[in-house]
Amino acid sequence: MVLPEDASALVRALSDQGYECYAVGGCVRDYLLGSIPHDWDFATNATVEIMKRLFTERGLKWIPTGEAHGTLTVLTDTHEYEVTTYRIDGDYSDGRHPDQVIFTSSIEEDLSRRDFTINAMAWSETSGFVDPYGGLQDLDQHLIRAVGDPQLRFSEDGLRVMRALRFAATLGFDMDTQTAQAVHGSKDMLSKVSRERILAELSKLMNAEDGRSLASVCSGFFDVLCSAFSLDVSFENGGSKLSSLARAESEHFIEALAFTPCDLEVRLTVLLSALEAAQAGSAAENCGVLKHSCAGSATELLEALKAPRKLIERVAKLSILQNRKFPADRLGARQLIAACGSEDYCRQYLALKRAYAEVARRDKTTSDELKAFDELQRLVALEIASGPLFSPQDLCLNGDELIALGWPKGPALGECLNVLFNAVVALRLPNSKAELLSVAEARLVQQNERRGYGI
Repeated sequence: MVLPEDASALVRALSDQGYECYAVGGCVRDYLLGSIPHDWDFATNATVEIMKRLFTERGLKWIPTGEAHGTLTVLTDTHEYEVTTYRIDGDYSDGRHPDQVIFTSSIEEDLSRRDFTINAMAWSETSGFVDPYGGLQDLDQHLIRAVGDPQLRFSEDGLRVMRALRFAATLGFDMDTQTAQAVHGSKDMLSKVSRERILAELSKLMNAEDGRSLASVCSGFFDVLCSAFSLDVSFENGGSKLSSLARAESEHFIEALAFTPCDLEVRLTVLLSALEAAQAGSAAENCGVLKHSCAGSATELLEALKAPRKLIERVAKLSILQNRKFPADRLGARQLIAACGSEDYCRQYLALKRAYAEVARRDKTTSDELKAFDELQRLVALEIASGPLFSPQDLCLNGDELIALGWPKGPALGECLNVLFNAVVALRLPNSKAELLSVAEARLVQQNERRGYGI
């Protein structure tokens, strides 16, 4: 294992004075998986005060990011390295953070407090790999397994429930049976985790490269995802007690995740559709039990996780767009492009429809949807290649030219542009400046005469 040169400098600052210093956690895991680690964390038997002195003597910049927990952060031109004194954690009364930490001189004891075996390995140039809990074997077997008692690990920190799902999906690993049971049994611990942290883990989960692995995890732990959104949906031992119709609809959406590209907004649209279907189905069987209205929308679900406004707006629009039926002709394709409003939304709409069509084909319910999708993709590609009309801004004239024609600034100007845009989209007018100016002028005359004008 080769450390970045600036990381080697901080290690030498400690080891030259007889102190241990190990790379720990995710960087060791990623290296063993053949990936280049992006984040490097280190653990040492040196105290914070000793680290301060030795780093300063070597000219290393550091900031006290968690002295009470034994952590300093060393700053270099290209990295920030957290260095923490070996420790064991006390009780977790809030379900997220230890009430106290006890410093220790043993790297093995330090590793015992970590969440999963694949994250409980350490490495140093002098000692090599330290793997007291079988993390390397679990990597070889593609297994997510908690360190020690899984129920205890999740009771300490509720966020570990979401981390288990994230690692299983992003690494394409299975979950150890006892660990999986503990994840289901600990889903209520998510109520102790901040909404922002849940959203961060959910986003990492949704960014799994392999859609099939993501779909498998979301299907197997759908009850946990419902708890992440504080949805009161009826489950028993991880199995749904929903109506058969609601269960089938939710599963349809979850299965579609397998065919989605690695696009956070697309995948959130699909997942939230599955959650809404389950929520509505549970409400039908348990009227009055739900914590949220079964009219819960994608907007409400993401707002509950305090998602950024831009993400909420984009997913909300995709949730509406995905319900549009396949256009059957050029006119329908042009209307779809206008409804999308951008090439990016068009791409995402097509990704959603492709995923749903693949599920329909796999279920052998019909092959018509996939054929319709292929025709739609062809029509949309042709329209975009010939100069798409996403909004009135794509017309061959603009508001300034209408003002020069005599149109006053204000709502009427915007209405005129929209009327012209819709007429061009509907193929009732060509996107020609001369034609558009002629119609706009006639419309202005009619308006001034206080008579209606229709295109």
